[in-house]
Amino acid sequence: MRYTHTPKSQQYAFTLIELLVVITIISILASFGAPQFIEKITKAKLLEVYSFSNSLQTAVEEHVMTQGSFPDSMQFSALNLSQTLSENSVISEADIEQNNGTTGTIKITLKEESAIQANQYFLFTRSDSSKWLCTSSLPSSLLSDHCSNISSDEDNDDDN
Repeated sequence: MRYTHTPKSQQYAFTLIELLVVITIISILASFGAPQFIEKITKAKLLEVYSFSNSLQTAVEEHVMTQGSFPDSMQFSALNLSQTLSENSVISEADIEQNNGTTGTIKITLKEESAIQANQYFLFTRSDSSKWLCTSSLPSSLLSDHCSNISSDEDNDDDN
């Protein structure tokens, strides 16, 4: 008896070269999108800073209305303790940078994250007219529209 093997259907497969080409193309495309993806994640984490600062600004405004002055470091610590942060927070600490009468500056220091270097910060400054100005040491690409980069502010001041 003789046995002959005849395949019922031909099977097709990708060659190793074809698979490597596809993987290379996918890798190249992913490398273009990864930095933008990391930037979007960082921007989302920075929303916590804006929310936290709004809570602090409200507490400071209430203090100014009731006490007639911007809180000092000790009073600010009491205000700051009432604000809760998550374990995954990008905020390292918040403190009074300077105060003078009803004006002053809150400094929020950030933890090191993927697109955030250590000791970068936000400054929220209250003016005599009760308006808050936001500046930051972060790159402008990570900041919201109402907040500006400190170095670009200094460049604008030099131009005037």
